Amino acid sequence: MRPPLRMSVPLAVVTCLFASARAEEPKAKTLELKNVPANVMKAANQAAPGVKWESAEMEPVKKPVKDPKTGKDKQIKNPLTGDMETQYVDSEDFALSGTDAKEHQVEVSVDKDDNSTNVKIHLDANELPQEVKLALFAKDLRYRWQDIFAEGRTSKNIAEYVLSYESVIVSVKIDGKKVIVEKF
Repeated sequence: MRPPLRMSVPLAVVTCLFASARAEEPKAKTLELKNVPANVMKAANQAAPGVKWESAEMEPVKKPVKDPKTGKDKQIKNPLTGDMETQYVDSEDFALSGTDAKEHQVEVSVDKDDNSTNVKIHLDANELPQEVKLALFAKDLRYRWQDIFAEGRTSKNIAEYVLSYESVIVSVKIDGKKVIVEKF
């Protein structure tokens, strides 16, 4: 039996409004370097010292609210479905791009709230450490890599190397002991 029309129309309207609100993802906004918050600039300079910053972007993001007692994501009840869902708060992430002393392109992502950073340094294949080259050779991963970068919390604390070729992305830990291959 079909539900009465007067019941299904409001439900459809609520569903459409909810779906359209989720579909409108905020977009990154280009910033002048002078408009980057001081704490973000300081975190980027500490993560990648000596980089000459050339551009910056700010991206609005939604981050989970942490319960101060447990440290876990805070859960709230969805009034429409009754399901428990993670509570989110509006925040901002920043991305700065520049060039280091060796003319490498460097990208630093900074979380405005806790100043945590992620650094990507674009490299040439001949700059990969020997352990990484041996790990790639052992897995028979001999491609003409299109993109190669070192990634870590800071430029001095590289955790892995990421290489891509067409539909293949390979992640190699700095010691070469863990290799993850993703094919799309």
